[in-house]
Amino acid sequence: MTRTGLHVLSYVTLLLAAVGAYAQDFIPAPTHLRTEYSVNPLGIDTSAPRFGWWMRHDDPVQAQTAYQILVASTAEKLAGNQADHWDSGKVASDESVEVAYGGAALESFQRGWWKVRVWDKADRPSEYSEPASFELAAVKADDFRANWIQAEDEDLGNNGTRAKTERVQTDVKDCWFQVDLGVTRSICGMALYPARPYYRPDHVGFGFPVRFHVEVSDAADFKNAAVLTNCDDKDQPNPGPEAVKLQFPPKDGRYVRLVATGLPANGEGRFVLALAELQFFDADGRNLSEGKEVKVSKEVTEEGWHPEHLTDGVTETLQPNIAAPLFRKQFDVSKAVARARAYVSGLHYYELYVNGQRAGDRVMDPGNTLFAKRALYSTYDVTELLHEGANAGGMTVGHGWWRK
Repeated sequence: MTRTGLHVLSYVTLLLAAVGAYAQDFIPAPTHLRTEYSVNPLGIDTSAPRFGWWMRHDDPVQAQTAYQILVASTAEKLAGNQADHWDSGKVASDESVEVAYGGAALESFQRGWWKVRVWDKADRPSEYSEPASFELAAVKADDFRANWIQAEDEDLGNNGTRAKTERVQTDVKDCWFQVDLGVTRSICGMALYPARPYYRPDHVGFGFPVRFHVEVSDAADFKNAAVLTNCDDKDQPNPGPEAVKLQFPPKDGRYVRLVATGLPANGEGRFVLALAELQFFDADGRNLSEGKEVKVSKEVTEEGWHPEHLTDGVTETLQPNIAAPLFRKQFDVSKAVARARAYVSGLHYYELYVNGQRAGDRVMDPGNTLFAKRALYSTYDVTELLHEGANAGGMTVGHGWWRK
């Protein structure tokens, strides 16, 4: 090799060594910034959000030894390192998840921009990360001003009439359906129509009494009651979809009561009394009970069950109106919109539209909860969907777990 070639090789070697040394001294900025585990979240419901990030380093055995977080009220202030919300200063710590905000108290709907830098084991600082942002929703109960809305006259179907379930068979007592015929009538026949819940179509004859008797009286407290028919001595078979019709010698009375003394298991470890319809007849075959007042020992008024269904003349299960309810609201915007958010809670699923365009891309929202204790909400940025003048918001509401 000539001297010139050796000189060039030495120069290249020195250059590579310098680049390698520079690479060792350079610490990349943190990445994957998260606020409350989300990227630039909207609608977080805490005034002390928690931050997280990833440290990047070419050395696999490197570690973070300190960090500094800047939080500003605007992106412009953050770019100029004006941390008017919070400057953590250099904090000696290897923590990089759930690092809590420690600045001045944040108010509902307030926004923040933040960035972070870290130090490695050699106490060399990184550059600041790219900025991230967050936005609060209502952090105080008084800041929620919306009311629940619902469709009018919602059709929940007709499952018939049901008494509250018992956990064990020995608890089956004082379990009855009672019909007030209005005046004293002569009764000589009856028909019991089995229930078949629309949400459990496989349960034909659901809740049909295993053992029962029927009594009649002119007194609402059933003093001096006479027995119309008695099926207490042995278990009655499940009638399936067919009505059970009974005949007996005529007896007079205004109040008629079916008393269950044995109930079937409902498949969920409980025992239940249920019928789609209960009819009483006179000697001419006329239905004396249609439209008459009903009382139930432990009534259930949900999922299509109701005492009035026992005598409404409907002998089969009626499916509910399962079409998704639609809501619409018009409103005017008088000036250009700088920022607009929609906070939505539903029981259960929904899709939100503004001026015909869908807001967000989520499905099956919000998350499932025990609604009696907690209902979640979601936040949508609808700024670009609004315009000056007339606007309209709409929502398609699904049933989810709230109503099968």
